[in-house]
Amino acid sequence: MNPDDPLDQPVPLVHPDTLRKLTGNMIRRLRELRGISQGDLAQMSATNLSYISSIENGKNNISIRKFFELSNALGLSPNKLMNILVLVNRSVLLDRDGGESADEDMGLPST
Repeated sequence: MNPDDPLDQPVPLVHPDTLRKLTGNMIRRLRELRGISQGDLAQMSATNLSYISSIENGKNNISIRKFFELSNALGLSPNKLMNILVLVNRSVLLDRDGGESADEDMGLPST
């Protein structure tokens, strides 16, 4: 373990509803950055449109299988998508404490 690597640090626990919303927001953000519509993402991941919408709105959890399908549809490895979600989770908690956002660490532009 490298103490300077943010991915080697423990992940703070958050309420499941918060985690679901963070995950949905990041899926939406990545989809939009790639210029993919919800319908296209649904088709590319063999998912129905209402399920994509419910994920992005933080209403549904994502199964492991669907996580893999969505990551592939977004052009990311499941590992990369998980790393992004871990960094976002930390970023939200740091922002609450007056820390800095992890957007730059993820290579994503701010919205």
